[in-house]
Amino acid sequence: MFAKSFLIAITVLTLSAGTGIAYADDSPGCPAGTKIDASSMDQARSKIKKAGFANIQALKKGCDNFWHGTALENGTPVNVALTPQGQVLKEGN
Repeated sequence: MFAKSFLIAITVLTLSAGTGIAYADDSPGCPAGTKIDASSMDQARSKIKKAGFANIQALKKGCDNFWHGTALENGTPVNVALTPQGQVLKEGN
């Protein structure tokens, strides 16, 4: 029984690794089964910069696949978010 369970676990891990999808079971704070996309911090930073923001800092991906951080907009510090669809938003003040 243990060998069969182990084989199933290895198969699931192998298949999910090949798809670029990480599961939040490995991400602290996310509900079990949450799918975390493969977007990287560098990709997020680039998209936020292209939207006109500078000095992008403290980027962190949430369980909802939104990237959150701080940046400068015309020299003023703001909170920013990047949606999974690639839209850059200013967050509440």
